[in-house]
Amino acid sequence: MKKLGWSLLLGLCAFGNSLPAEVEQITVRWNAVTCYDTCTPLLENNLKAIANVTNLQMNGRSGAAVMGWNPHQTFSYEPFRLASSAAGVRLLDVRVRVRGTIAHDADRFYLVSTGDGARFWLLGPIVTGDNRYVPRYNPESYPLVGPVKTQLLEAQEKGQTVVISGPLYLPTRYPRTLIAEQVKIITKANEMDHRFQRH
Repeated sequence: MKKLGWSLLLGLCAFGNSLPAEVEQITVRWNAVTCYDTCTPLLENNLKAIANVTNLQMNGRSGAAVMGWNPHQTFSYEPFRLASSAAGVRLLDVRVRVRGTIAHDADRFYLVSTGDGARFWLLGPIVTGDNRYVPRYNPESYPLVGPVKTQLLEAQEKGQTVVISGPLYLPTRYPRTLIAEQVKIITKANEMDHRFQRH
C-alpha cells in the first residue's frame, strides 16, 4: 500500500509543472559521498516509481543514474526532485537528450520537440573569462557560439531533425532551457545508424 501510494504520487506529479516533449533519455547526478548504501536502493526505487521512466541504470558509486523515457509523454522535473528528496539526496544536475526541429527569433534559438511542438530555449556551455567573475545564474553567460548557430540555422532551413543533449539550466524555472553540449543533425546518411536511433 505504501509503495502504491508513492507510485501514485510520482505519477500525479508528472502533470504539474510539466513539459510535453520528445525526451529520449535522462541522466541525473548527485554527490555519491552523501548517499551511502542505505539511500541508493531507496533512490533507485523512487526513480523506478516515476511514470514513464524505463530501463533505469543506477551507479551509486559515481552518483549517477541513466534512464529511458517514453518520448511522447509529458516530462517534468518535479517527480525527480521529489524522488531524490525522499531519499535524502540533492540532485546536482539533470541532463536530457531531446529530439526535435529548430526554430529561432531575433534573439533566441529553440529546439521544438517532434511530437507536440513543445520548446526548449537553447543556450551554449558557460563562457568563462580571464580573471573575471562570470555569473553562473545569468543566461548571458551561456551564449551559443557562431559555428553552432550556423549549424542550427542550416538544420532549420533544411527541415532536419536534431538531437540535442545537455543539462537543464535551472530546471525548476520557466521557460524550459537546455544547455546544448552536443548537437547531432539527423541526415539521410545517418538516420539508419543505430547511434542516432531512439532507445
